[in-house]
Amino acid sequence: MSTKVKTVIANADTAPGGRAARQGGRRILIVEDNHFVARQCESVLTNAGCEVVDIVTTADDAVRVALERQPQLVLMDIYLPGRRDGIDAAIEIFARCGIRSIFASEPTDSAARARAEAVRPLAWLPKPFSERKLLTTVESSILKVEGAAHPSLMLASRACGENHTINTVPEQPAPTRADAEFPNILAKIAAQKNPAPALAALALAEVWRGLVTGEGPSIRGRGHFSRTIDAADAALCEFILTAAGGTDGAPVSRQEADILIEIHETALEWKDGGWFDELFIKAIAHHLVAAQGRPVPPRSVALARETPVRSWASPADLGTLEEKIATWNTSRRAARQTVSPVTTDPGASAIPRGASVVRVVNFAA
Repeated sequence: MSTKVKTVIANADTAPGGRAARQGGRRILIVEDNHFVARQCESVLTNAGCEVVDIVTTADDAVRVALERQPQLVLMDIYLPGRRDGIDAAIEIFARCGIRSIFASEPTDSAARARAEAVRPLAWLPKPFSERKLLTTVESSILKVEGAAHPSLMLASRACGENHTINTVPEQPAPTRADAEFPNILAKIAAQKNPAPALAALALAEVWRGLVTGEGPSIRGRGHFSRTIDAADAALCEFILTAAGGTDGAPVSRQEADILIEIHETALEWKDGGWFDELFIKAIAHHLVAAQGRPVPPRSVALARETPVRSWASPADLGTLEEKIATWNTSRRAARQTVSPVTTDPGASAIPRGASVVRVVNFAA
């Protein structure tokens, strides 16, 4: 892990409410409504040295047990009985605990897939899967969560093989150093009670890096062309910004606004249905209005898709955004080497989007 990331995360740990409650490793919560499948998974994981903290069948029970038992990760079936599915449970668990999930099934529609991608799943494990596939997926997921190697679960297991099917897909590539850092940052943001703008800036910088390169933890596990923003990118940015406000939903910081502008300028193709445009203008307005000493609603309200920006920002505020952002860009470009969060390709982020911010304001109003 880079020195910069270590420093920011260490500072977050020492803030009130900042230290995660989870201790130990290989603690897994199984969320599965098929009793036979659940018990098979429990047997395989227990034989390999994992601790299954509980087996539950509903989204509400999954959230409750995750809060109480603090597992290291969740093996989450998407299709559960009741009014909430596994994606809803994974979103709430990630937001409240910083605990990520392996989805033990795949959604059948793109909207559900986009919702699931918003919580950065550790892996997808479509049914039916073998015992071997279960163990290798859990092992690689532990590596992503901790960023450190452990004795192989395969070696610890008494029996496993491709012929022992639990209910396979090609192996995922080994995580890079950035992949190991990114979930740590997201987990820390989710665990904070106080505002975490520095952590949010780091996470948004990873989104920007993935946008420029077409690879990296912000888009890992799905097809992506460079300089393309899709619904999963927008959902991830919304989660980062909302969670980083802390319990009180503090105003969006200059650090976060700077990187949002980098992302906005860099994108050349948009496949998010306007989601990022809305989020972008609301976040910039949230920062600018608060910077002028006027009250703003908490981030969870101000940045929500259902909240019009004109419900809390005056026409005068929105009318100055074009000029403000233009001035902002001039100062940032003059000192890009010190302002830009990632310097692997500093010239790339100078490419303008080519659309007036006024259009974005009107869109988000």
